[in-house]
Amino acid sequence: MEKFYLPEKSLFYLDPPYFVKDKDLYLNYYKPQDHENIARIIEEIKTHKWIVTYDCVPEIQDLYCNYRQVKYMLNYSASKSMKGEELMIFSDNLYISKHKILANEVA
Repeated sequence: MEKFYLPEKSLFYLDPPYFVKDKDLYLNYYKPQDHENIARIIEEIKTHKWIVTYDCVPEIQDLYCNYRQVKYMLNYSASKSMKGEELMIFSDNLYISKHKILANEVA
C-alpha cells in the first residue's frame, strides 16, 4: 500500500454525527462505540492539527477530557427558533486566538 503525506500545515476538521439525537436526525447513526473509536483515532494524530465539533453532552466531554474544549451556541438551520449548545475540541498543537465566541472554555 502506497503511503502519502499531508503538508505540515494541514488541518483536520471532524464533525461526527450528534451523540444524543442521532436516531432522530440520521438514517445511519453512530453507536456509543463508534464515537469512542473516533476519539481513539483522533488521539493518535500527533503531528497535524485538528478540530472536532459535537453536541455538548457529558459523554463527549468525557471522551475528550484531555483536550481543550469550548462551548458555543448555534442556531440550527432546520428550525429558525431552535438553538443548541455545541462543543469544539482542539488538538494540543493548535494555536487558538482570542475571540468572544471562544470565551466559554470548559475546564
